[in-house]
Amino acid sequence: MTNETTIFGEDWSFSRAKSLLLQAAAEVMCKQGPRAATLKNIAGHAGVTEPAIFRHFDGVDGVFQSLFSVYELYFGLFQSYYKVAEYTGLDKLESALLQMMQALKTDRKFGYLLSQPDAIFRQYPKLKKRLEEIRAKEKASVIECLKEAKAKGQLLATVDVETTGLMVYGGIYALLVSWNDNIDGFDPLKEGRKLINGARQAFGKAGLVSKVVLKPIEKTAPATKPAAKPAGKTKASAKAKSSQAPAAAKKVIKATAAKPAAKADAKKPAATKPAAVKPAVAKPATAKPATAKPAATKPASAKPVAKPTTKPKA
Repeated sequence: MTNETTIFGEDWSFSRAKSLLLQAAAEVMCKQGPRAATLKNIAGHAGVTEPAIFRHFDGVDGVFQSLFSVYELYFGLFQSYYKVAEYTGLDKLESALLQMMQALKTDRKFGYLLSQPDAIFRQYPKLKKRLEEIRAKEKASVIECLKEAKAKGQLLATVDVETTGLMVYGGIYALLVSWNDNIDGFDPLKEGRKLINGARQAFGKAGLVSKVVLKPIEKTAPATKPAAKPAGKTKASAKAKSSQAPAAAKKVIKATAAKPAAKADAKKPAATKPAAVKPAVAKPATAKPATAKPAATKPASAKPVAKPTTKPKA
């Protein structure tokens, strides 16, 4: 089955079936809480049987492990926004924040997963520990932007970078929670702009103008889903063609291998024609009885012997 189309492109390794089951699990938890994410509830929400889930995951634990992998994908994407070289300080922070909110607005399937990871993974100690490490890196990215902003003279001299970083980081997660509570009515990108503008006014020096130009994200999910069925057909036909290709290749190989043999056979008739005459050689052997007949008539040559005997009598 083909992979689901998301904002991650080729980095999204889950098939369409797995993606639908993971989304169903996230939606069940959003409505009823993490404990409600049982195989029965997930299967019922996805419209499949419970055994069907085992074909894709190792039970409930496998589902939660895959959900954490989804969370890590989002984390990796969001971290990449902090590494944009064209901006520094407050502009880099603003660019990263707006890109995050834009990504959420574009692909909002896992809103609960992103806003409530602690509640989801608290029953898995190893995943909880990895989540804490991710949170620490997220905070560090925000603080690094503020440190750079202060070094560039973009912040007030009285601003404490660590405290301000925690405030901004908390504001980002407050946006996620508000968005998850009202996905259809809450615009994370619009509210994200309000958050960063408020931070500029509270901590930034007066007169600084934002240089950030938000580039539109590649909308893969909404734009390509209608074309998913034809794409599946083309992939199926491509697979059929690829499966026929080896057989066709074998035919070509056999044909090309047979051609030299045909040429060789064409030349052989010249050499085999004398061999074809051999049956003619055998025919004289059958004709030997015919040669015996002249041998029987040759005694008639005795007539010349009789002539000399008559001459002496004369």
